[in-house]
Formats: sequence, structure tokens, C-alpha cells
Amino acid sequence: MEILIREGNLSDYKEVNDLNCQIQDIHVQDRPDIYKKTEVPLDKDYYSCLLKDENARVILAIEEEHTVGYSIFQIKVTPNRSNLVYRKIIYIDDICVDENYRGRGIGKKLFKFIAEYGKSVGAHSLELSVWEFNKGAINFYNKMGMNTKNRRMEVKL
Repeated sequence: MEILIREGNLSDYKEVNDLNCQIQDIHVQDRPDIYKKTEVPLDKDYYSCLLKDENARVILAIEEEHTVGYSIFQIKVTPNRSNLVYRKIIYIDDICVDENYRGRGIGKKLFKFIAEYGKSVGAHSLELSVWEFNKGAINFYNKMGMNTKNRRMEVKL
């Protein structure tokens, strides 16, 4: 089947939230100290703000009029400080493929769309954060050519 990548709109909210529930469930399972079960992990007001933000994008992967994946990403610029090199970054907040459609190249298609978009706006890099427990996502990002840049560490008190 053909996968179409298109910009999201407000009428897509329910499908995007439903997919976001799949991400939330993974996070709840592995980090219940941080995440809790909810039927609305993606607040509709926040989603609406993303659609209006000139530096944010919501894209959907559509198969036969059904949303099978989505991504939320933003254009970010390094702070104007004397010790930092100016960089425009595409930061991926979310990338999700419906668990029933994984392994069919949909995530790769979303990722490549984001990378091409980044090139078109003069971005220097594509970045994201991923939890250490999320081995499937880490493997996917490694296959897409991403490398670990830094680590965020914790000690529970």
C-alpha cells in the first residue's frame, strides 16, 4: 500500500492522540515513577498550539485514509551566546508508527521527510531524546544514521 506523508490539522487530533497513547503506554510500563496512564497524553490545546506555531510541524503517515504514524518536530536555534556556534536544529519531539504497522518502512519514511524538510530550511542537524529502555527506538535511530551525542543521567533519592 502507498503511504502518504502530509501536514496534520486539527481534525487529525483524535488519531494522533490515539497513537500517542501507544507511546505513553511504553513509557508508563518502563518509567511509572515519571509517567502515568492516561487516555489523553497529548493535550488538545497543546496540539492546537503546535499547528499554529511557525517553528513546529505535525506530519502524518496516511494509508488508505487511516493515520498509521505521525511525528511532531520543531525548528530550534542555539541561544545567542558568545561561547556557542549558531546552529539551526530540527528537534523531533515524537515519532510514532502504529504498533500494527511497524516494520513496513513507515518510520523511515517519516524520518526521511523530516530530514529533507530540515535541509530545505537550512538546518544543521536533526536531534531528539530517547529513553535508554526504548531499545526498539534506539535501534531504529541508529539505522537512520543517528549517533549518541550526550547522556542525561539520574540517581534516585
